[in-house]
Amino acid sequence: MATAQVIADEISRIGGIPPSTVRTIARRLGEASLLPRGGRGKPPQELSARDCARLIVGTMRIIDGIDGAAARVDQLVHDVESLRCQGKVSVAENDTVTPIAVVEPGSFVGQLASLIKRLCTDEQTRLRQLVAAVGFTTGPNRLWGWVELRPHDWAFLHYEDGAQLRPAYGSTRVIFGKHDFDYSGLTREARITSEALCELAAAWRLGEPLTQGQRVPRRG
Repeated sequence: MATAQVIADEISRIGGIPPSTVRTIARRLGEASLLPRGGRGKPPQELSARDCARLIVGTMRIIDGIDGAAARVDQLVHDVESLRCQGKVSVAENDTVTPIAVVEPGSFVGQLASLIKRLCTDEQTRLRQLVAAVGFTTGPNRLWGWVELRPHDWAFLHYEDGAQLRPAYGSTRVIFGKHDFDYSGLTREARITSEALCELAAAWRLGEPLTQGQRVPRRG
C-alpha cells in the first residue's frame, strides 16, 4: 500500500494541482489524526483505502473554491464523511444476470474507499463501465455527494428503499446527504472520474507512483 506522499503526488499529477498544495493537505489531515503519521525516526505509514479516500476528498474540497479558504481541511472532510446513502443500488446487463452492487448504504467516504479497493480487483473493467465519476456539490450551507452512473437501461437498475436517484446530464446520480437540489445562489461541483480514480487505486495498490509502463489505460 502507498504512503500519503505517493498518493499526494499522484493526485497532483492527475489533477494538475501543485504538489506542495496536496502535501500540505495531507500534513494537515495527519495533524488532525485523519491520516496515519510516521513518528520521529520511523518510516511513513501506509494508507488504508479509507485514508486514501479522505486525502482525495480533502483535496477536492479545497480546490472546489467554496468555503475552502475559510475552514480547516479536517472539518471539510468531516462534513463530507457525514454524508450518507440509505439504500443499495445495483446494475445488471440484463434481467437474467445477477446485478452488481455499485453503491452500498453508508458514508460517502466509505463508498469512495470501497471503489478504490474494488478497482484493484477483477471488478475494475465492469465498474469503469458503470461509474462515470464520483463527486459532490457545494453551496452556501449546502453539501451533497453523488456517484454518477453512465447511461444504461433503466429496466436493469435495482435500488432499495431509501436510495436517492436523480437524473443529471443524461446520466443518473446516486445521492449522499439531504435530498436538497435547490441550485439558487452560488454552487459548484468537484468530481473525479472513474478513470482517474482507477489510476489512484493502482498507485495505492502498488505503493509507488505509476510509471508510463504501469499506466492504467484511459477509456473515453
